[in-house]
Amino acid sequence: MEILERDSTGRITKFIMRRPDNWHGHFRRDTRMEAVVMHSAYYYARMTVMPNTGPIRTPAEALIYRQEIVDALIAQGFSREQAERFPRMTVYLHQGTTEEDIRLAKEHDMDFKFYPKNDKLGTTGSQAGVPTLFHVERAVAYMEQYGVRLLVHGETATHPDVLDLERRFVEEQMAPLADKYPNLHVVGEHLSTMEFVQFILDTSSNVTATVTPQHLWYSVNSLFEGGLRPHRYCLPLYKHREDQEAIIAAVMIGNKKFCAGDDTAPHPKDGPTGQAKLADCGCAGAFVAPVSLAMYIAAFEKAGALDQRFEDFMSVNGAVIRNVPLNEDTITFERRPWVVQNEYHFGDNDVVVPLCAGETMEWRVTNC
Repeated sequence: MEILERDSTGRITKFIMRRPDNWHGHFRRDTRMEAVVMHSAYYYARMTVMPNTGPIRTPAEALIYRQEIVDALIAQGFSREQAERFPRMTVYLHQGTTEEDIRLAKEHDMDFKFYPKNDKLGTTGSQAGVPTLFHVERAVAYMEQYGVRLLVHGETATHPDVLDLERRFVEEQMAPLADKYPNLHVVGEHLSTMEFVQFILDTSSNVTATVTPQHLWYSVNSLFEGGLRPHRYCLPLYKHREDQEAIIAAVMIGNKKFCAGDDTAPHPKDGPTGQAKLADCGCAGAFVAPVSLAMYIAAFEKAGALDQRFEDFMSVNGAVIRNVPLNEDTITFERRPWVVQNEYHFGDNDVVVPLCAGETMEWRVTNC
């Protein structure tokens, strides 16, 4: 990271760093995907695209989805090279996953994603998941054999308290699985508890994690500041302040096992129950794409870690974990406050409300 300017107090006001990657996000399909994909591709060179839209159960289906994303980016003015580089695909792990699926995933450099089936407390698309990792243990064994990465939404489907789903998952499923399959490459997604953080820190280098900006910014209290805040609602839920502090501490010390994955998850503002944010049974998922870099950098600055640790977390650690080349191009950040839009276009006739809508962000990217 090259610091170009400081103000009279010594604060950094402008710097250049290697272009970041985003190792966890959601786009939907068709015109909704076309409306939001550029908000991520504008900032991030690569993004791991989640498969819970459909869901996408085979590598063949993932290749179709990948081409849809590439075509949408080219239509929006991205070069073919940029568009082809951007999406990294995942396949939805289910009880019908075969050895051939896993072999093909390895051939196409795809990951598998575990969602716990939870009809009452589950995240978007988790109804097609499996009750526990032990229900797909044969597939997990093949993943270890072929060197295919397993991404986990780390919440149990068997405990009634939504604030304890991740804690129980680590104890009951993640720890036993890591012991039994020591060569399995596992990514704990969007960490939200001190228990999952400690597990990542204590386990082998094969077990790593992504962290969202919202879990660096918020505790569970933030969902109720001034009233219910539906556009902040995502799963796993933000937890207690001590959980948030554990995540911040692990990331800010510069541990190489943690990297950025903003978990951007757009849902329409209005619509039927279970399908929109402002509905009875509103959807879990925060549309973070337009603000995720501004949130990440603010969190690092607040923690006194706006230095090489920031660039490593955003642009280096994830690529090293996945054994892919570092990005050679750069982005420039400037301390130039801006106000987040209240809404963005989303599909044919819908809008989506971003996280931090109407709030002032301190940092912006001034070249991409």
